[in-house]
Amino acid sequence: MTDQTYSSIRFQNRLYWLIREIPFSPYEHGIGAYELSTAQVLGFDASFEVVDDCIYLKSLMTTHDDNHIALPIEPTGESSIETDVEWEHVSLEDLIKPAPGVGKSGPPPELNGINPQKSYAKQWFYEDVMMPLTYTGSLHLSTREMLETAINDELFQAPNGWLLECDNGRVIEARKIDNLNALFDEKT
Repeated sequence: MTDQTYSSIRFQNRLYWLIREIPFSPYEHGIGAYELSTAQVLGFDASFEVVDDCIYLKSLMTTHDDNHIALPIEPTGESSIETDVEWEHVSLEDLIKPAPGVGKSGPPPELNGINPQKSYAKQWFYEDVMMPLTYTGSLHLSTREMLETAINDELFQAPNGWLLECDNGRVIEARKIDNLNALFDEKT
């Protein structure tokens, strides 16, 4: 198997790799990322930065194909949860609709006012995006040493990782982790 690429995050002036969750989805922004190789199974790599306890998308390298976008139906203002829907009468077209611009070829849409630049191997690059995110959940940060230890199938004993708890794009708790294996046992 090919070595995997990992999205990175700058936290407390140090670069880490995100090893479980990613606080950004290109699909929510009309970008149809798709797997280009086994090294990049999500179809994108991103770099993030924590500034004043807020998470920002700093840059993005992504594939894009208009045909890989399917977003939920636009909300109507009414409750989106219906318990009496007769699902056998609902077509696929009723459940999804293409994102704006689907059906035309070309670059993915801009992010935070930044247009992507054509890169290589069917990829697009967004630089200096600095888009504030609204992610809520946990982020597991790993140093390169910790990640290499994990890749080499050894015990996850390397130090210098972090668990960040986030609410609406803000880091509300940061906990240093010294044993990745114990952290995963605790969270799973």
